[in-house]
Amino acid sequence: MNLAEFFSTPSKFASSGALPPTRASLADTHWVSPEITIYRRERSAVWQCRFKLRDGRWHRLSTGCADMNQARAAAIKLAEQWAMREELGLPVKRPSFAVVANAVIAG
Repeated sequence: MNLAEFFSTPSKFASSGALPPTRASLADTHWVSPEITIYRRERSAVWQCRFKLRDGRWHRLSTGCADMNQARAAAIKLAEQWAMREELGLPVKRPSFAVVANAVIAG
């Protein structure tokens, strides 16, 4: 399957475990590795990344970089950091605002 088919066929996302496409065009989407992708969203100067960890889920973060080469390096570094968090048993998913707000109110 080529990249255009991958992003244009929603039914394949459920079976592949991949994320649906973001609001980025294919021209602004680049595969760094099979588990790491960088993309630039509409009206954004900085590159975003998504990567898959051993838990099989995709995680999305901003690279904070406007330059594509710097964004590639940042995406690899972020994926490695989050993989290390997973290995150490630290939470890899950030708590939502509601979870934090409820903890503050209760505590």
